[in-house]
Amino acid sequence: MRFPLYRPGKRHKEYPAAIAGTAGTSPGKAAVLRKTLVDRSGNEPYNISYNNMSAFTFWVISPDTQHYRNWERIFRKESWDVHLCLTPELFRAKYTGDGLALIEISPEDAANPEKLLKPLMGLPGLITVVFGDLQKTPPSQVARMIEISADDFIPKNIDERVLRSKLKAYLRRAMPSPNCACTAIRSRNGDVRIDKAKRLVRICSGGSKEKEFDCLTPKEFEILYLLLSLEEQIVSREVLLNHIWGEKADTVNSETVDKHVESLRKKLGPFGRQIQTVYGTGYVLKCV
Repeated sequence: MRFPLYRPGKRHKEYPAAIAGTAGTSPGKAAVLRKTLVDRSGNEPYNISYNNMSAFTFWVISPDTQHYRNWERIFRKESWDVHLCLTPELFRAKYTGDGLALIEISPEDAANPEKLLKPLMGLPGLITVVFGDLQKTPPSQVARMIEISADDFIPKNIDERVLRSKLKAYLRRAMPSPNCACTAIRSRNGDVRIDKAKRLVRICSGGSKEKEFDCLTPKEFEILYLLLSLEEQIVSREVLLNHIWGEKADTVNSETVDKHVESLRKKLGPFGRQIQTVYGTGYVLKCV
């Protein structure tokens, strides 16, 4: 497994997971966040997972409040919702679903991790990442944690850039691409309809007659489709790059995304204003 090191405005080569710890993802943890899409024919809604990290809940389980405060700065920079729990038992009582827990383990507990991890077992939609002293935790103990229920082990002194990239990678691995869910979608108010299979975009805005847009480039079409798929949810530039440019994302910078979005807005006319910029993050489509 490889994790991309991401900095805003620039794409970088990938770094192996070994620089930050042992990676491992347990099956059955794909249910993270849900978004309902309704196809244009009015059939049964499609339920898909999507990557909206700004709405995801992160937890740091540790008696070390100073360590939490150091990491909290990273989460706040990403506008992520983060909470501190001093013990696994307190966390289990507060957990309501759909979250990622970073739980600290001491060298003493690492020798018998079952007791520490037991309160986290069986919680729906939970991704569990254990952190501790890598120098005092042999590989056999790390392997045991992952075999029990943990998804990964990272050193407590992990580089901030690597930690941020890893957290994003956990969520990307846990869910399929929203583009694969269905081909025909529409906005909640019914004004916008997109058929991916037929490459059709129809918009009826402000009570005006429905207009078909056939002037969009393939990239502009995919951007609009993804934004509508995640209507009213913030979609980061990194997500747009990964979903639309795919394997070539590493060769594209975020300014390219901005140029495509600006061109898309112009082609959509007045409706283009409903693609709003979330500065420092990405874009959100609000059909009103």
